[in-house]
Amino acid sequence: MPSVSRVVAVMLRTLRRRCPNCGQGRPQGIQRSATQCDTCRFRFTRGDDAYFSGAMFFGMLLGETLAVVAIVVVIIATWPSVPWTLM
Repeated sequence: MPSVSRVVAVMLRTLRRRCPNCGQGRPQGIQRSATQCDTCRFRFTRGDDAYFSGAMFFGMLLGETLAVVAIVVVIIATWPSVPWTLM
């Protein structure tokens, strides 16, 4: 279990866009993410290609649910004359 000071240090490094391990290197370039830190050689990539699949699934689930809820709210709020062409 990490200490509170370690968690705060990693969060501050993240906000400054620095390496979470050493705090010196930059994990992102201008166009794409770096694969490892220039200073300490800490790997930023995950070994499994499907590592982020669960996060993408839940992100899409949340986004699509919010879109459907918004459409239903607009339909209910404007029921007698629903603006179908606007939607």
